[in-house]
Amino acid sequence: MAGFLLAQREAHRIDPLPLDEVAVARLGSLPDHHRDPFDRMLACQALAHGLRIVTPDPLLARYPAQTLW
Repeated sequence: MAGFLLAQREAHRIDPLPLDEVAVARLGSLPDHHRDPFDRMLACQALAHGLRIVTPDPLLARYPAQTLW
């Protein structure tokens, strides 16, 4: 599975985004709109790195990060 994911990421020119201190530091100031810790970290990473989240989740859209769906 890991080989497949790596091949797909390279084929579509998608860079990995490691979880870093800049994103984690935003977690404490994030409103509690969402209880899923993974989705909260997605919001933190999007905010920290100026990224857009592609999601149908209306709770993620409540954060100040840009979303698309």
